[in-house]
Amino acid sequence: MWGVGNPDFGQSPFELVAPVEIVAVCDFAEASAACRAYIAEHELGGGNWRGEVFDNRVDLVATVSYNGRVWSPESGADSKLLYDPYRIVDQQELKDGVEEAVSLMDDCDVWGWLEEFGICAAGDYADPGAASGKLLNHLLADIGAANRVIYD
Repeated sequence: MWGVGNPDFGQSPFELVAPVEIVAVCDFAEASAACRAYIAEHELGGGNWRGEVFDNRVDLVATVSYNGRVWSPESGADSKLLYDPYRIVDQQELKDGVEEAVSLMDDCDVWGWLEEFGICAAGDYADPGAASGKLLNHLLADIGAANRVIYD
């Protein structure tokens, strides 16, 4: 991330107005949040902002708009929205995604982690369906609370 001069205010777009920062993130949501925090911290405007997301091979995989939306690296009409922090996820879409994730987790050793955070109990390991249901209910409650905050 970095901030450059804004030509609209007589600043050079080739000079830094905020320090270059490299932040490791796990997904586009984290990239978006890190960029918005950087923008706020350095009081940048849309004309000052430059945000790009690279993979571990240093290939450009996305750009982050001033508003936090994450786009594919193509320019103009070819760019595709990859993440929108303002999008409300409906509960059926979330449920479908969680069920798919839980089916993948059945083969992994993640149930201990879920137990540690109080999402499922040790007895649920014998019945992945019960643990999956508890995880799904936990996540649906979280998204419901988030939607109430957004709408209220």
